[in-house]
Amino acid sequence: MTRLPDAGEWSAPACPNANWDDAGLVPGQSECREFEDARAAFDVRLPETEERMTEAFQRFHQLGFDAFFQGATSVPMVIACRPQLVSMWMDGFVAARMSALARRCDCHCVRSYRWGHGYDVCPRREQALVQKAAKLAAALEA
Repeated sequence: MTRLPDAGEWSAPACPNANWDDAGLVPGQSECREFEDARAAFDVRLPETEERMTEAFQRFHQLGFDAFFQGATSVPMVIACRPQLVSMWMDGFVAARMSALARRCDCHCVRSYRWGHGYDVCPRREQALVQKAAKLAAALEA
């Protein structure tokens, strides 16, 4: 027979070494705090608590998505101790990477990967298009 965990096991913090005073300074810290609050308030009988948990997991997905475009190379330490949170972060990171690859240009420059932050066109490709347009304009004038 499967044993249900007691109340102490359910209420164990997601990351025991988390310092909640640094919530605005450490990447993922405020999301981890929101997840802890949602997990503590979770009740199977209340649909709004399920929605709150879903939103908390989606925030970790978005955190991973944003981390890719900010140049992160590893999972933040504050969530590294929870496999579920790492999984959501990595899912977002991979989704961002696939989005960037879909929009990548032929020159494979680094800036083409950052299309989500104001780079809709690769600078090298844009420069080549401007030069081509200038040559065409010069040929038409002559």
